[in-house]
Amino acid sequence: MDIIKLLLRVVMQAKDLMKSFRKAAARATIAAIVTIGAITPMIQSYAQTQPAPPAAVVTRTAPAAETDAGRVAIEMEFSRVKDVEALAKQYPVLAKLPAELKEYDAQQGGDNPAFVEIAKYNDKATGREMLFVHVTTPVLCSYEGCPLSVFMKDGKDFRNVLQVNASDPISVVTNGGITSVQLPGAYGVNPSLEFRYDAKADQFLLNRPAATQQQPAPEQAPAPLQTPAPK
Repeated sequence: MDIIKLLLRVVMQAKDLMKSFRKAAARATIAAIVTIGAITPMIQSYAQTQPAPPAAVVTRTAPAAETDAGRVAIEMEFSRVKDVEALAKQYPVLAKLPAELKEYDAQQGGDNPAFVEIAKYNDKATGREMLFVHVTTPVLCSYEGCPLSVFMKDGKDFRNVLQVNASDPISVVTNGGITSVQLPGAYGVNPSLEFRYDAKADQFLLNRPAATQQQPAPEQAPAPLQTPAPK
């Protein structure tokens, strides 16, 4: 009988021990929940008060202007021409352009079709509108870029005042009453080139490398658009 009582006592103690363990575990769980609930708002508040990381650098595609002692450079924003025929009708000086593009495409065998991009600029120094026509075709493009024709309005018509191979970015630079067209060096290599408008010649003539460049400007002959060969 004593052994049975002893066993019963051991069983009862074991039950009490299990109850105590369950209560302790429950209290620990409740404490953990309360602690997390208290810490979470603190973490959120801390995160909200911390300065945001610096934003990634974004390259601006819109025309940018820089001023340096009266010198203002405005980057031309070109748009792709969808209807070259309509463009030629709007600007008679470009009447031969549609046929030239077809000839370039024929020489390429249908690969890499030629396309045209244009930009407009109202020159305050001369009071005349300028039209930039950039033709991209492997037939004419070189390491210096692709053919760029600049026209300036002369009465009702436009006059060709610059023809040269160029790549983006292409900028118009004004400094007082002087207007120039600035082109980057080939593949971004120094020096960039600056063509200054000469009122007597009514042309943009090579002036000098851009002020920030160190190397002398190489001689660059104009690259006029080729006339399609007669068939």
